[in-house]
Amino acid sequence: MIRRLSIHTRLLLGLGGLLALGVVTSTVAAARVRRLDAALEDLTAHRWRTAAAAAALSDAVNDAARAKLSLFVLHGADADDATAKVAEARRHIDAAYARLDSVADDVEERAAIEHVKELRKVHAAAFDSAAALHRTGRDSAAAAQVSAAVLPTLHAYLAAIDAFRASQDSAVSEGGARARRDAAAGLQLVVVFGGVALVVGALLAWVLGTSITGPLRFVVARAEALRRDALAPIGAAAAAMAAGDTSHEVRVELPLLDDTGRDEVASLAAALDGIIVETRRACTAFDGARATVARLVAEADALTAAARDGRLDVRAPADAFAGSYRDVIDGINATLDAMVAPVRDAARTLDRVAAGDLTARVDGAYRGDHARVTAAVDATAAQLAGAISLVRGSAERVSTASGQIAAGGKSVADGAAAQAANFEEIASGLQELAATTRENAQRAQRSHERADDARRVAGDGVTRAHALTDAVEQIKRASDSAARIVKTIDEIAFQTNLLALNAAVEAARAGDAGRGFAVVADEVRALAQRSADASRQTAELITQVESSARAGVGMNADVLGAFAAVDAAVQAVREMLGDVAASSDEQARGVAQISEAMEGATRVTQQTAAGAQQAAAAAAELAQDASRLRALTEQFALDGEALDG
Repeated sequence: MIRRLSIHTRLLLGLGGLLALGVVTSTVAAARVRRLDAALEDLTAHRWRTAAAAAALSDAVNDAARAKLSLFVLHGADADDATAKVAEARRHIDAAYARLDSVADDVEERAAIEHVKELRKVHAAAFDSAAALHRTGRDSAAAAQVSAAVLPTLHAYLAAIDAFRASQDSAVSEGGARARRDAAAGLQLVVVFGGVALVVGALLAWVLGTSITGPLRFVVARAEALRRDALAPIGAAAAAMAAGDTSHEVRVELPLLDDTGRDEVASLAAALDGIIVETRRACTAFDGARATVARLVAEADALTAAARDGRLDVRAPADAFAGSYRDVIDGINATLDAMVAPVRDAARTLDRVAAGDLTARVDGAYRGDHARVTAAVDATAAQLAGAISLVRGSAERVSTASGQIAAGGKSVADGAAAQAANFEEIASGLQELAATTRENAQRAQRSHERADDARRVAGDGVTRAHALTDAVEQIKRASDSAARIVKTIDEIAFQTNLLALNAAVEAARAGDAGRGFAVVADEVRALAQRSADASRQTAELITQVESSARAGVGMNADVLGAFAAVDAAVQAVREMLGDVAASSDEQARGVAQISEAMEGATRVTQQTAAGAQQAAAAAAELAQDASRLRALTEQFALDGEALDG
């Protein structure tokens, strides 16, 4: 039933229902808020202000009562102060009544206020009577009036005020409780309507989602099946056919959806059914094309096999195909005809050339590569004829020259043998010179090694001299440090001596009591004196050590200079010996190279003699080959000649 409505209509109905529930919930909540606002307005704008005015009236009346009662026990200036306080309290009372009159809008409240005012008048009349008696000096009558009239009327007056105040406090409490009850009831209604809206919304969402996603899942599953079982196999078969494999068949057996709904999903299902139908047709057409391509490939393979076997007369049956496929077969057959014609003409021409007729040429006229092939065949025949003609002339010239080569080769062989004997004598002398040169080079090398040893010894001496210099410098620095220490000891001894003198002076001042301390001070002074003497002697020794160290540094510097000079001289001798050794090595290599060159010349001369002898023999054989070659060339028919036989 619901599938007869479109998804758009279903969504509008669902959202409309949710909006209606939201409006109802908002209306109920607004009504409850307005009621709560009215209760709070009554509570804050009326009840609370009335209660506050009643409390202010009660405080002012109590202050006035204390001032009035104190008036009856005071005299003179104190009584005047009390009278002023009573007047001030009455002004406060009047202000409190004015506030009550401005906020009281209820009949009962106004009646209660009027009752309080009446009691005020009664109390005021009793107080004024007692006050008049007190002012005339009749204190006993005034006291009796206070006890009989003032205090009872005051109590009644205060009781009426407290009753009015209690009624207002009770009204405030009842208004707060009523507001809380209204707030709780409103919150309960909002929660109930909100829960109903949530449940109804969830139900609508589930119904709408199920009505949309259920058919959609079915359509998606069928689309996935179409992709998996139809489109993917078609793509694979097409890729295989593009790669040359025509053995893949495609079959689509998917049933139609036949969705009877009227919504968008039904439209999508109908479109998918159309795709399935078209896919079936495409598969049928693809299988037909695949079969035609397979037959076309089979015919091409048959033509290729016939061409490999040399059966160039075989052609494909064009009548078995239609349309472009027939054009392809006709094109292949025409291509074969066009390729076979020049090949056959070239074969006939080459048969004549093979028979010895070098005047044969291709008769047909061709274009493109075929023209290049036939031209190459004609050029080959022409070049072969020219080559045979040249070979024939060359054979005659070779025959003549071979005799001359044989005679010259014998003369060269004799001269080369004599020259080889002279080269052997020169090579022997060069070997002796090379041995002497190598011995000189070895002696120079040994001298160079001795110079290296001397340079290492000199370098070691320089290193040790540097080490001695460092040691002397360390001794000098240690002497400086010791001198500073001795100076410090000398200063300490001087200060100790001064302290001993001061101690002796103090001991002398002490008399007999300081005599023992004087002895100790003398011993300390003597010890300080000996320390000073020892430090001076140590300083003199350190000064002598420093002088000796400086002298040692100077002598060591002279030794370093001498070692440096020796090292430079040894280095110069080493370099000269190195140059001598290098020159001797170079000379030895040069003599060796000359010796090797002479040996090579000897070998070349000997080889020349042997080659000359071989050339003479080869010339004889060449003459015989030239005779045979001339006989072979006479078998070919050239331009202007008839073919033999």
